[in-house]
Amino acid sequence: MYCKKIISCLFASSLLVSGGGAIHANSGTDPDNTKFDFVEKAQEQGYTAEAQSLKQYIQTKADDEGKTYEEVANEIFAETQKAHAQHSDQLLYNDLVSENVSARSVLNSNAEPVSSVLEAYGTKANMNHMLLKIENVVPNNLDIQYGVDTVIYNSGSFRQFISINASTAFVLPYGNGIHKWNSGFKTATLVDPLNVSFRAYGNLESEVSYGLSAGFSAAGFSISTSNGTTVTLRKTHQIAHNFSIY
Repeated sequence: MYCKKIISCLFASSLLVSGGGAIHANSGTDPDNTKFDFVEKAQEQGYTAEAQSLKQYIQTKADDEGKTYEEVANEIFAETQKAHAQHSDQLLYNDLVSENVSARSVLNSNAEPVSSVLEAYGTKANMNHMLLKIENVVPNNLDIQYGVDTVIYNSGSFRQFISINASTAFVLPYGNGIHKWNSGFKTATLVDPLNVSFRAYGNLESEVSYGLSAGFSAAGFSISTSNGTTVTLRKTHQIAHNFSIY
């Protein structure tokens, strides 16, 4: 499957990001306590939510922002507490930092670990989500995948993007031939509590066989060079997409 291959490339290539969050607050308790399936919802909206390690997310964000692992973990815990307090009296303790595990007995023996409400929808606890979108540029020959790395709060029917790592925003072209994305800019921004806006602008450069070049020209590419068997084409391209948690 393309997504899994591309995710491997992302971390190996150190590509860039930015992202955002969301909350649906209410009083009371969800009657059937059914977990909202964000992975399924993402698929319905035409994008993918890939579950990844929350610990790795915290460490990467800490490295990118010049902070310690503990500082980022405590920031995530603080944001989760705010969201959780909107609709639950259940106490949470910070199990994202090892020395804080003992806080459960200090606070309340019934306190729950914060990871229990940060688990990825339908997957294991201690996960974060990279939001991914695939856009077709040239039918059958060129797609672009882009996305942002996030942490999502989930308890019953309530959900929210708790954290984003701006350094993980990426744009990656792939398909038949050799393709490059020369970025002018790319940003991912929390527009409101329910939406993340992804914006990018840059130049696509594709080297393809002569037989495929007509399809690229029809998609707005201009021929840059040609050696008889291969053609290099270029096109400016803009991305504007909204990731929604509902």
